Amino acid sequence: MFIEFSFANFRSYKDLQTLSMIAADITSNPSIIDQNNTFAATPKLRLLHSKAIYGANASGKSNIVKALSVFIALVRHSVKDDNLLQKTIDVFQLNTQTVHEPAFFQLIFLHEGAVFRYGFEVRQQQIITEWLFGAPNGRETTYFLRENKDVDVKPIFKGAKRFATLNKENNEIFRDNALFLTAVATMGNKIAASMVNAIAAINLISGLQYSMIQKILEQELQNNQIKEAIIELLKNADIDMQDLHLQPANIGEMELSVALKDWLIAQEVNMTNNIMSSRYQYDEAGNQTATISKDIEEWESEGTKKMLYLSPILLQTLTEGKVLVIDEFDARLHPQLTHAIIALFHAPATNPHHAQLIFVTHDTSFLKPHLLRRDQICFVDKNSFGQSHLNTLVEFKGVRNDALYDKQYLEGAYGAIPFVKKMSQFFTEKIDQHEQQNQ
Repeated sequence: MFIEFSFANFRSYKDLQTLSMIAADITSNPSIIDQNNTFAATPKLRLLHSKAIYGANASGKSNIVKALSVFIALVRHSVKDDNLLQKTIDVFQLNTQTVHEPAFFQLIFLHEGAVFRYGFEVRQQQIITEWLFGAPNGRETTYFLRENKDVDVKPIFKGAKRFATLNKENNEIFRDNALFLTAVATMGNKIAASMVNAIAAINLISGLQYSMIQKILEQELQNNQIKEAIIELLKNADIDMQDLHLQPANIGEMELSVALKDWLIAQEVNMTNNIMSSRYQYDEAGNQTATISKDIEEWESEGTKKMLYLSPILLQTLTEGKVLVIDEFDARLHPQLTHAIIALFHAPATNPHHAQLIFVTHDTSFLKPHLLRRDQICFVDKNSFGQSHLNTLVEFKGVRNDALYDKQYLEGAYGAIPFVKKMSQFFTEKIDQHEQQNQ
């Protein structure tokens, strides 16, 4: 379970920022929101089922998701990809000091009933520091601490002590640019592998890019039980499909040059499968006459495709109690559908395992006290120095639990909105200049 993610000196963020899923000590109106939108993760820790992130275009909303994405990618692949740091670490460039400092990442999460805190500081060529703390018995204790390639492994990190001396060897797994936790997991340590798998289980997707999750859908459609669940979910979302199936892509039918087609065939390139959707055909009397199947890329709307690609991940997230992070959540989806998805995470019947949803959105219809608590609403703003900052609504003093959050947000009470009045002034001046030149 996701507790807190902190990061600093990454892209548009100079100072330390924390995206927290810890429920604040507040009450909502109506009180049922407190019961459904939060849950007791431990006797002393209450967490949120969802969190919404708002802000103007280019304010830095997506950079929060990118920071978490980079953190997860490094945990998963830093041993495999020798160039991963160089490709992913982008420090804050608009300050003379931070361009020479490392980026900072830390995740606090609940795993197998215990709270863990794992993080690292990193440059494009090197892991500077790395640490893992855990509280399996209620009190936080050190698992390991790393400075450059020197690692101090504590006894509680069973089986990992012998890997700490790898820094003295010419080792391809534990390198300057590879995480120690990932290296130890790669070598078969069960505790490290468990930590890596828990972090890697966080799903991050963009609401505008399907390529990342198309393979997931293709894989799930090969399981008839999951396929039927996806079709049923789509029908309940008012998307009437009778069937879904995979059809191997035919290189000969693609709009490619003859030479390229011949080369692809000669190389026996494994092309992606086409995902086909089926619907019934009817005559004028309403009688079913046939079933029509076509490639979803040709036949389905962008909104339908997005919901289709989201479906297996939603099913997995809710049935297994995982974490789902969606950038551009409301893009291409009807507001009633996005509201219905969020409601799934807040209803005990559909979220018995306390899955969590973090989403980036511009849809102000969620900003209602009967839908979200104040600690579930975040605002991202960027100052005149190009620095993004993240604040939660509960941090703003004087905001009542029955206030019109959407109205106040659009009026600028919480910042994080574009100054569009300047656009009107700009065009007025340009039109005046144009008319004066033509007189």
